[in-house]
Amino acid sequence: MRVRSPASSEPLAGIRHDLVEAQRSKGTLQGSLKAVTDEMEKLKIRSKVESKRINELSAERAILTTRLRDRDEELKGKAKLLDVCQVLDSVLRQQY
Repeated sequence: MRVRSPASSEPLAGIRHDLVEAQRSKGTLQGSLKAVTDEMEKLKIRSKVESKRINELSAERAILTTRLRDRDEELKGKAKLLDVCQVLDSVLRQQY
């Protein structure tokens, strides 16, 4: 059995202490890495969902824009028709 002198055990104690600190630090870093990775995955999923929603809203906007344009043309046509009918009505009233 080998007996260690106090002088030789001091460097070992320091090395052990460094090892314990490095292991503790590694655990902390692993925890931080997991938290960041989890948050990143959540954001990726949310981003995909939001991108899909943006596409849906863009399509709906295009449909509504077309409907509005069509309705505007319809109203212009009806206004012209009303003007023509009013002119015809006044012409017919003047004739009789």
